[in-house]
Amino acid sequence: PMMAQNGEFDLSVEGKSARGAQPHFGQDALLASSALIQAYHTIVSRDIDPLSPAVVTIGMIQGGEARNIIPQTVTLSGTLRSFDPVFYARIKERMHQIDQGIAVAYNVKVHNDIRDYYPPVINDTSLYRLASSVLGEEGVHPLQPMMVAEDFAFYQQKYPGLMVMLGTRNEELGYIHPLHSCYFNFREEVLLQGIGYYLSILQASGAFWDEGSDI
Repeated sequence: PMMAQNGEFDLSVEGKSARGAQPHFGQDALLASSALIQAYHTIVSRDIDPLSPAVVTIGMIQGGEARNIIPQTVTLSGTLRSFDPVFYARIKERMHQIDQGIAVAYNVKVHNDIRDYYPPVINDTSLYRLASSVLGEEGVHPLQPMMVAEDFAFYQQKYPGLMVMLGTRNEELGYIHPLHSCYFNFREEVLLQGIGYYLSILQASGAFWDEGSDI
């Protein structure tokens, strides 16, 4: 695999608001949420094969309006990722089990909306060999699998596919920032080089290639 299967989740923990000085009159959604976060972070370390990378990340938590009031509701959002669909399903299963356990243990209600997005990007071995033979050793730099996700994976579910990255880094011009950075920039001539690579691969494969074409 080159990139991971991913999903996102939004959940809410519903308790009962109370004064901070009288917590026994409420059900603390904030305390329950903190326990839920810690429990989620045991999934990868205790339920997933250590040799199979996976990620559960909570990137947002919102709750409370005053320092001396126990909030009624806490919301959390995050992402889950894995290269293996079996382990991806296991993560979701454990999340739901933890939700139920936290609800009982802290006398709160937990609502979790998990949405599946992209399947894993798995490059076709024969296409990789073809591209490598065309571009040569200097033109190919194998990448380590990444936990990012890409909708190109949907094409690969229909047809054999090969996803590659076109290098654009240019330290002399200061083009050193990653794709999702607001400072990202590149020399447009690189795109022509990428087109040339694609045409070379197509020519070598014999697919969609007309010897009489002016391309």
